[in-house]
Parts: sequence; C-alpha cells; structure tokens
Amino acid sequence: MISSPIKINQQSIFIKVNNEELHLKRFFSDESAPPVLMIHGSIENGKIFYSSSGKGLAPYLAQNGFDVFVADLRGRGLSRPAINKSSTHGLTEILNEDFPAMVNKIKEIKGDVPQRWISHSWGGVMILAYLARNIESVKISSMVFFATKRRIAVFNLKKLWMINIMWNLIARITIALKGYLPAKEMKIGSDNESEKSQNETVKWVGSSDWIDWNDGYD
Repeated sequence: MISSPIKINQQSIFIKVNNEELHLKRFFSDESAPPVLMIHGSIENGKIFYSSSGKGLAPYLAQNGFDVFVADLRGRGLSRPAINKSSTHGLTEILNEDFPAMVNKIKEIKGDVPQRWISHSWGGVMILAYLARNIESVKISSMVFFATKRRIAVFNLKKLWMINIMWNLIARITIALKGYLPAKEMKIGSDNESEKSQNETVKWVGSSDWIDWNDGYD
C-alpha cells in the first residue's frame, strides 16, 4: 500500500523591529516537531531554501519531522520595506536587532527548546558572528553550513572577477550612483543589498582578522 503524502502547512510570520517588518516563512506538518531556523546569504533571500511550487530543502525537512522557519533578512524577500536608496541598515542591525527578534519569535511559538540552524553562504558567517557575541541566549543542538566562507584569500581569475572587480569595484560604483546595490536588476543575485551591509561585508571578506566594525570585538 502506498502511503499518502504528508501535508505541509505554510505560514508567513511577520515580526516588527523598529520601523521594519521581518518575514519568517514557516513550513510544518507537525507543530510539536523540533524547530529549524534557516538563514540565507548576501544578495539572496529565504527562497534559496524553497520554491514557489513548494519544493526545496525547507519543505523537505518539514516532510521529515521538522518545524522549519526560513528568514528573509531585513529588506529582503517579503521583509518590508524592501532595500532601497533610503536604507541605512547593515549587518550590524541584522545581528543586534533582527537575529534576537527571530530567536525570540521562535521561542514564543515553540518554547525555549533546542533549535537547529542551517545557513547558506554569508548567512553562516552571520550565524557564527551572532553566536560569538551571545546577544540573545539560544539553545542550539546542531548547525549546518552550505558554502560558507568568511574570508577569500586565494587569488585566481574567478576571484579577480567576482570579488575584486564585481563585488569590490563595480558594486561600489553602482551603490554610489543608486544609493544601494540593485543586485536583482544587475542579475547578480536574487535580492538587493544595502550600502551599509555591502560595505561591512567587504571589510570582513578582505581582512585576515575577524573584528567587529563598531567596537573592535574580536
């Protein structure tokens, strides 16, 4: 006998942070299942983990016994307002304000139970930076990192084009003209990036030391 497919429920959760609204996309079949938080990287949004048709890693995990919360970081995806020339936030605000808000929302829904965290690319760097500061206490039972790198120290043609020319030079020129990085319009990413977040990312990618931009925390 072929068993019926598990029904996956989807829910959009919005969290007010100052004058911004953060979006968490929830996938679940069992509300008592252990929670998973998924964090995307730069010039991305939460849809790196799921498609409009309901495919991807997030719904797969929901089918296999997890309660999944996919973040749209500030200004990305369904978080509002979308990144534009007036956006003044960066990674600092994501780490100090948005991560704690998301952690507390999941605690509110699930209780203070261990969470599993999954990240793609720069999302993993932000997870580790957040946990290093212990801004909001959270129990973590496991972490998974896909293609995460904090510093790119090699030198080859791919790095020259993608980092030195595109990310460090062309992106900065475009930001000077537009006030933000229109990555979707430039077809170099699935979402846009604020001037401050791009600038803070450049500083971490290029430095051998991993130092907070604001207070020098190592």
